[in-house]
Amino acid sequence: MNESSPGAVIEIAASLPDPDRCPPRIREVAAPYVTAVRETLEQAHWNGARGSTIVGVFSDAVDALVRFIVEVTRIRFEQRYARGAGQRCTVIAQGGYGRRELNPWSDVDILIVYPGRITPYVETVSERLVQTLFDAGLQAGWAVRTLRDCLDQAAADLTIKTTMLDGRVIAGSRELGSQFTEAVQDVLARRDAGGFVRAKLAESRERRRRLGDSVFLLEPDVKEGMGGLRDLHSLLWVARVVRGLVRIEDLGESGVASEEEQRELIEAREFLLRVRNALHFLARAKQDKLSFENQEILAERFGYRPADGCQPSEVFMREYYTRAAVVARTSDDIIERLTAPPEPNSVFGRLGARGLRPGVSIIAGQLVVDGEVFERDPIELIRVFADAQRAGVPLSAGTREAVRCRAHLFTEEHASSPQARELFLSILKAPDGVYRTLGELNRLGVLGRLIPEFGRLFCMVQHDFYHIYTVDEHSLIGIRELERLREGDFAHDSPLLTAVMRDCDRPEILFLAMMFHDLGKGYGGDHDERGAAMVRMIGRRLGLDWDDRRSLEFLVRYHLLMSTLAQSRDIDDPHLVAEFVRRVGTIDNLRNLYLLTFADMRAVGPKIWNSWRDHLLGELYERALEVFETGAVTEKNLEARVRRAKRRLLAEAAGPDETERLSRFLDAMPASYLLSNTTERIIEHWRLFESRAGGRFRCGVAHFPRRGFSELTIVTDDQPALFVRLTGLLAAHRLGVGSAKIVTASTGFVIDTFRIDHSDVDGDPQSPERWARLLDDVDAALAGRLDVDALVAEMRRTTPASLAVRKARQRVMTKVEIDNQVSRDLTVIDVYAADRPGLLFTIASCIYHLGLVIHSAKITTRVNQVLDVFYVTEAEGGKVTDPERHREIVDIILDRVQVGDSGLGPEDARSPESR
Repeated sequence: MNESSPGAVIEIAASLPDPDRCPPRIREVAAPYVTAVRETLEQAHWNGARGSTIVGVFSDAVDALVRFIVEVTRIRFEQRYARGAGQRCTVIAQGGYGRRELNPWSDVDILIVYPGRITPYVETVSERLVQTLFDAGLQAGWAVRTLRDCLDQAAADLTIKTTMLDGRVIAGSRELGSQFTEAVQDVLARRDAGGFVRAKLAESRERRRRLGDSVFLLEPDVKEGMGGLRDLHSLLWVARVVRGLVRIEDLGESGVASEEEQRELIEAREFLLRVRNALHFLARAKQDKLSFENQEILAERFGYRPADGCQPSEVFMREYYTRAAVVARTSDDIIERLTAPPEPNSVFGRLGARGLRPGVSIIAGQLVVDGEVFERDPIELIRVFADAQRAGVPLSAGTREAVRCRAHLFTEEHASSPQARELFLSILKAPDGVYRTLGELNRLGVLGRLIPEFGRLFCMVQHDFYHIYTVDEHSLIGIRELERLREGDFAHDSPLLTAVMRDCDRPEILFLAMMFHDLGKGYGGDHDERGAAMVRMIGRRLGLDWDDRRSLEFLVRYHLLMSTLAQSRDIDDPHLVAEFVRRVGTIDNLRNLYLLTFADMRAVGPKIWNSWRDHLLGELYERALEVFETGAVTEKNLEARVRRAKRRLLAEAAGPDETERLSRFLDAMPASYLLSNTTERIIEHWRLFESRAGGRFRCGVAHFPRRGFSELTIVTDDQPALFVRLTGLLAAHRLGVGSAKIVTASTGFVIDTFRIDHSDVDGDPQSPERWARLLDDVDAALAGRLDVDALVAEMRRTTPASLAVRKARQRVMTKVEIDNQVSRDLTVIDVYAADRPGLLFTIASCIYHLGLVIHSAKITTRVNQVLDVFYVTEAEGGKVTDPERHREIVDIILDRVQVGDSGLGPEDARSPESR
């Protein structure tokens, strides 16, 4: 990133008049001044000015404006009021403004301190100052307090104390300003230092957790995210309270930080400030999230070029991650030195030392290594991590630095040695600490040397709205989730997954599969196939036997299979489940694939895994397990299962008359319905059917909060566009459909079942009032009293897409695919499109107009993209086989989805079976 020299001076053309000659309205001076300052700084920024130069000059410019406003106010107050002379207050800059780190659209936080009681003069200064700053286009935050109030409130409120620590006197009474500075230094900075540090570190942990708890987010927050500017601020606040150190340079001069650490922190701060300045200039507002769009713009503006097969934006982001990782790691290390007694290298620390071997010891709860150990034997670069994992202690800050600086000593020859291989596998086989250890190995540059294929993933950006982590971090977080599963963290919400994980007798193979499942990314083509070929070679290098290599290769090749089938295919189809079982091959592969799929989805981002997806995966797992246990699916086998199902169901009837009625109901239903539903569910449907008693329809609503969905069942006579109308009503009531099943009886009635994904519903998905309103509209629509088109149109009109959603849509390509292989009897239409309200209704309406019969639908939402899947036949029955018909279907759906027309249109001469 090109930057100007540190000594570059920015000449601000704007100037402020003499306070005595200010126009009557101060804003007539202030607003043009701020605009001119920002324009000058923006030009300097894009010409390469350093980040600290921009924020420093802007802070000074705002200082000048604040002093001008206060002085003009004083002069006018004294001219108006004869007794006004001698009244006092002082203006303090706080927060980032106080640190002289004011980015172009950051908040200008000020504190007005006055003695004794508040006076008209203090009120006038505060009102005029704040209002003028707002009029000038600055977002001001302010407080008006006595010095006593400042100290009392700072003692009670961590945020107030923190902002005051950054306080800087700008204008007003020098005497009051000196008193404030002395109070901060003598009282605030020393009062309950230990409590302040504990509270500040807890606040920092919570902030990191809330924002993703990783440096390697794909769209990081430059200020608040892990490795962002706030981590630097937290370090300096702790250093200020514990040791009286205010600047990064003070850390080096005091010996708390090494020269290299000081240099890296200063360089990282410059980088982050420049990036944040750029985001503010681009948005003309306070903007701290480094979005995909801005990554591309900044890479071009900052002059990044393609390198090593990476696009400029990827090169830029690798530098961002490198700098942010320095901030996160080094700030944590220095805070540890400032707060952890005693230092490992001290005499007292060494009294309790436990030597593991020459040069390697555990001292004061940390693994401490003499750096020369690595030079004598680079295998130690792996061994010390295994030692720390086994002892349950972290590496000391000095040891981490020694590893990072000497990682280059670990060569390809060392990586292929039996010792390195055994140590790596021992880390994977350990009962805990696998993710923590692998994460440290990766961040310190050793893991990529041990497994070069994984090293290529370091800081690799995935430009989608689905993943939130870089490829390497995503892969390792998946291991963390598997460890959490093994430890019982998900036992309440995911008992089946927890039980399967605890029965896993070779977790190291599962961890390897998670670590390597995305190795093929970045090479083009199918990353799963390429990754499978790569792990075949890695398995040999690691000395895995043939069975383990085969299992690992299977898991990498098919790591997307279970997720795809569970979310976008009809797993009620016994032939589909049978084909899935054939591919999986063994029960062990099924169990591992189930666990890997869970970990992969959990590691994508905090909003991807939910109880709905847990339920879908669990259903597929249990159906596949049943096939393994009962044998292959054959026509004879299926017929026998249907007969057994009918006998089991008829046993539920009470008396001969009920048995006869239930038998007629079952005879009218397709075999797939009898095989894919539980006895309880089929009896419930029959009761609904029986209770119609000549009415138009009967509805049943059941809620499954632990599984994350509600189920709506509608039993009625078949009619044209029934499914389309029902999807429209659900869309109008803002109930997101996760899947839909249509069962048509041979006697002319239908059972339509919709599963409503709770994660896709605004408000309470179980609200009785909400469902009552929906059922009233269903009744009106089926009776012809309600225009569903108009209802959906009104919903869309009152649900405008946010700017973020509109931008997300620009990155999603609409695509329609037709598949005649996945189902024996039905054609599958896959529609990929940007998510928007009523999309399912739009596509279902289009399919209806094409004269196709919809038998089931399944919906998968991935942040900004939706995959809507429809199982269809022609109106007269049978698959859609004509290639010309395929092209017609694709073209019409594409046109309708892209245009956004969702109307049912006038009824035509199509057969009533077209649904």
